[in-house]
Amino acid sequence: MINAFAGGEEGYLGENILSNNSVMFPRCLGYDREKALMYICSLHRIYQLNITSNLITTFAGTALYGYNGDNILANTAQLYNPYGVAIDFINNLVYIADSSNNRIRVVDRATNIIKTFAGTGVNTYNGDNIAAINATIAGPESITIDSVNNLVYIADTQGRRIRIVDRATGNITTFAGKGVNGNTGDNGLATNAQFRNPTSVAVDVARNLVYIVDSSSNRVRVVNRTSNIIKAFAGTGTTGSAGDYATATSATFNTPVRLSFDSIKNLLYITDQNNARIRVVNCTSNIITPFAGTGSIGVGNIGLPQDNILATSAPLTNLIYDTLVDTVEDRVFIIDKYASLVRVVKNGYVSTFAGSGYNSYAGDGFDVSYCRFNYPMDVVSDNNLVYISDVYNNRIRVIDRNTNITTTFAGTGIPGYNGDNILATNAQLNSPIGLAIDYINNLVYISDTGNNRVRVVDRNTGIITTFAGTGQTAYNGENIRATNANMDRPRRIVIDNPNNLVYFTDLGNVRIRVVNRTTNNITTIAGRGSTTYNGDNILAYDAYLGNADGIALDGVNNLLYVGDNTNQRFRVINFTTGNITTIAGTGSSGYNGDNVVASTAPVGYPSATKFDPYNNLVYFSDYYNSRIRIYNPSTKNITLFAGTGAANFNGNDIPAVTANIGTVNGFTIDHLNVNTDVSGRVKGSTGDIPYSVTDDSKLSLQLQVGKSLCFNPSVSLVGFQSFILFNYPSLPDGLATGITLVQASGSYSMRSLVSFSSAGQSIRLDTDGSSSDGVTIQPNKDYLLTIGVDDDVSYVQSSIIDTKKNALTSPINYLTDGSLIDAILTDKFYICVNTISVSRSIQSNSSTMIISYFGSQKRSAFVVNGNTTFPSSRKDSVNLGDGAIAGIVIGVVAFCAIVVVIAIIVILICSEYRSKKKVPLELPIELNQSTV
Repeated sequence: MINAFAGGEEGYLGENILSNNSVMFPRCLGYDREKALMYICSLHRIYQLNITSNLITTFAGTALYGYNGDNILANTAQLYNPYGVAIDFINNLVYIADSSNNRIRVVDRATNIIKTFAGTGVNTYNGDNIAAINATIAGPESITIDSVNNLVYIADTQGRRIRIVDRATGNITTFAGKGVNGNTGDNGLATNAQFRNPTSVAVDVARNLVYIVDSSSNRVRVVNRTSNIIKAFAGTGTTGSAGDYATATSATFNTPVRLSFDSIKNLLYITDQNNARIRVVNCTSNIITPFAGTGSIGVGNIGLPQDNILATSAPLTNLIYDTLVDTVEDRVFIIDKYASLVRVVKNGYVSTFAGSGYNSYAGDGFDVSYCRFNYPMDVVSDNNLVYISDVYNNRIRVIDRNTNITTTFAGTGIPGYNGDNILATNAQLNSPIGLAIDYINNLVYISDTGNNRVRVVDRNTGIITTFAGTGQTAYNGENIRATNANMDRPRRIVIDNPNNLVYFTDLGNVRIRVVNRTTNNITTIAGRGSTTYNGDNILAYDAYLGNADGIALDGVNNLLYVGDNTNQRFRVINFTTGNITTIAGTGSSGYNGDNVVASTAPVGYPSATKFDPYNNLVYFSDYYNSRIRIYNPSTKNITLFAGTGAANFNGNDIPAVTANIGTVNGFTIDHLNVNTDVSGRVKGSTGDIPYSVTDDSKLSLQLQVGKSLCFNPSVSLVGFQSFILFNYPSLPDGLATGITLVQASGSYSMRSLVSFSSAGQSIRLDTDGSSSDGVTIQPNKDYLLTIGVDDDVSYVQSSIIDTKKNALTSPINYLTDGSLIDAILTDKFYICVNTISVSRSIQSNSSTMIISYFGSQKRSAFVVNGNTTFPSSRKDSVNLGDGAIAGIVIGVVAFCAIVVVIAIIVILICSEYRSKKKVPLELPIELNQSTV
């Protein structure tokens, strides 16, 4: 089942809120001066701002985007990317360009009923001179009303046409464009002209002119309605920002997107988006001048905006979108989409009209259901803490699952970089995306994407530092110190603790890079800086990547999985061979079902990727297909984990495979399989829980030196500690073996090898005689066991104790230090790990039972047969559960029938030896049967 875990609708803070609250990503404006109402497009809603009361309410749209029919109340109707709004003051109507629904909708303000005015929902072109409601339109981005002539102009953007609906007849015709991608046709009939991306129309009714902006051609053109001839009006067609105070046709633009006409002054305002400026053309003189913005691109979430300054000195972002002229008050409204502001310019000065400058940030200290995220991109979990990259809020947020309270872990909310070696909560971040937790060293790595750095926060001190990157974007080589390396928008991060490596994707440099934490040097493991595709089964270093976004490490099999985003492939790098191959995807975006061979299954921009080592499965976000899918390396098949392919939110408490999950940016594998989508929610899927242990279950797991295991008990366990129980010595000369057994109560654990943490506390359980009270484990909560690295460990061996059979299985194999260790969780809650280490005090003729304490700089040992130094006298008790004593004792010697005999022999021999040598000795472990 899937449920919302945290957050709500992106950018939605409720009804009847003050206008100085944030409305995220506003895109278009409509203004009814007579009624003192302003209409603002924001994501999938149209908001109504009452200028008199200063309150914002929803006029049309819901939390769900899509299409759910007509002739219903507007605030119950689903919209899908409403990109334009226009007011018909005479007929009391509001028109909406419902872009991704491929419709023009209209709301009667007298009844608040919405219906379709033009379009069928199909993205294509099916002809002219037909009823508008039967005509197909493609991604319309704006509408303009000519009330004098009773016409509605539609920017049929993806259809590369400007269409007209005559409201007297209800029919639609083409006014300009022939549907061909291009930039030709000036001085000819408008219907023969080519457009690339016509996004906006402005009408000069008095002069019978229609202005059209073609954003991808960087031009504005004008049509004389009398002659229907189209001409160039502004822009040369090349990208640039030059030409102010000169003829508009000689000026250059960078993606002009919207037009607004001042009929009183005969001025045309042009939103020059990627130049972060509003420019104005005097239509009488045809001279262009700057109106607002500095031309230097600002950033989103700009905080408290600068007000009452010259408009030409005010920073705007490169997502300024719409403008609207109020000729009566002689002022111009500007939508600064990325900054989530509505600005107003009057008498040459700019101020904020609506918005706070913060996108959907409702503060901290709230329950998760009330917190708001602004484009969450990645999520990682650690015990009861869930970390989320809140990208456009420029924060890393953390949720305590015990309290369900959200707080800020890093970032101030203001984008930028203000240095290192400061508290993370005082540090500025800039669109942070990737997250990774180093459980061993208690570090959190952050890809500070907009700052072109990878940062690291020490959770012990809360201090943030730069781990890699200079802040510069240009690629500057390999095998240099990571802090001297340039990078361009680093995104995803993976930590390889056993090898002391940190991997991350360097998106803009089209590389996957790795930092060796021992040398602090950085190198590239895949990618050559090209975003094309040059084949498989080649060295990863020579392979081209297409904006590789997601990476996941399989340390067992020495593999790195890669979501090769724009190459439409899911790939894997084999570190043993160095080669890269495609394991899923065909190179073309698409979807042809699940439960098929992965190499035959198209994928759609695969991104976030995670590896599940316990089940040997790879999860990845099939981004454009709005699904999370699973690749099984054993079967080579691909299956569905969550999502239907639909993007809108469709509720909680439903099977994950029937849930609409949006375009998933990030997820993590945990007790809750948490994912984030662009709707601003963090969801949890309660499918199979690989770490859950019940009274009647046994679960085989794999532990890895230098890594951690999360587990979740079903019952309360009091005094949870560790102790060492040693195994039979049938090993090569000079080697001793021991089992680290973690269970409900007792004492002893491997010093410096085992640490245990729960709910924010960290406990080290020692074998050096120091006391430890243990910890009470609560049922149905997550806990973490960490197997660290000890200097004296040179080999590890794996065994399994099965309390169901009361028997010790045979050792599986010998592995080098840092390799995987097989372990189990049983109904008695044992975690069993064998460790083999060179013991400096053991003589070559040692042959029988060896007991060795691990982790101290000088190892103590007890050998029955051989001349060996004894440990100092001590005695500790271990309390075991019912039925467990047999399993443990049998596990020590492998045969239950002789365990008592061996114990007696050991005691007699040791007693005899101690009496001769006069060395005090007590067995280091006494087994007492009792109830847990």
